[in-house]
Amino acid sequence: LRPRAVDELLLAVAAMDADAVQKALEAGANPTLNLSDGSTPLHQCARQGRAGFEVAQRLIQAGANPNSMDSNGIPPLTDLFTVDSYPPFVEMLLAAGADARLGSMPAFNIAQQSEDQALIEFVSRPTSIPSTPIITRGGFPHPAAQAASACETYASRNEPGKALEMVNVAVHEKPTNGRYRLYRAKLRAFNGDLEGSMEDYAQLLSDRPSWFDPKVDYGVLLIQNGHFAEGLVLIDEVMARIEQRRDAKLYYNRGMAREALGNLKGALADLALANEIAPNQDGILLHLGQVKHALGDTKGACEAWKAAAELGHEESARLLAEHCP
Repeated sequence: LRPRAVDELLLAVAAMDADAVQKALEAGANPTLNLSDGSTPLHQCARQGRAGFEVAQRLIQAGANPNSMDSNGIPPLTDLFTVDSYPPFVEMLLAAGADARLGSMPAFNIAQQSEDQALIEFVSRPTSIPSTPIITRGGFPHPAAQAASACETYASRNEPGKALEMVNVAVHEKPTNGRYRLYRAKLRAFNGDLEGSMEDYAQLLSDRPSWFDPKVDYGVLLIQNGHFAEGLVLIDEVMARIEQRRDAKLYYNRGMAREALGNLKGALADLALANEIAPNQDGILLHLGQVKHALGDTKGACEAWKAAAELGHEESARLLAEHCP
């Protein structure tokens, strides 16, 4: 049975009764609950245009996600633009973090088609992301969800530092959520915090040992930072269980680990296959040349280094000049 607050929220939103919506939210209803078509109460408000503005205000104040998508990939801002583009409503969604370029039918595209220059400039402005999660009297939404949403928006804007700040909040509030921790592990590595990233990956593998994504990423991170034996164990485990194995990243990193651990023939097989799957990658060509040179295949090594040097790889150019007459 659904909680009574949920039914009250649905009825209140259908009636566009802002006071009733507020009561349902304070009773614990989730402002971002999904309806049968994948939409949220905020979508329902946007589809009413100006008439849904006041109810939408209550939902946004309670932490409703302005970038939520319905089953067709449509966010609330797009729904609003198909009705009346009521400026205060648009302003509120943008201020809450709505991204006009998201979705299968971005609101920005609709603005462009309207040829309304003022509207185009309006939705082209950077959106505002709350620096801290909103927590209402009813204790919803879970602050981790809002922080994660802000994290994704910052990441899409290529602001990894701010994205990391928000995902730290998400992990702190909900440490058992694997998706949040995986996202933080990736962002920590990207921001140069290798120790922190490895801690997150290790925790993920402890919590969910059968989950492939962190196992692959952690194995690659270990190998790229000199922990070859540990990384090789993880990559081998993944590759033994994946039916479709034509993944250049896996072969390349396993090849590097095997090279470092002295298994040159195994490294050669991996790097050659990685080069076949993803040709003209300077990193693969560099290591392929090194392994061939170590095995006495000077001609093959020089060919690999030459190909990498032609791509602008300086280390390969140096090795080419040093070992290839």
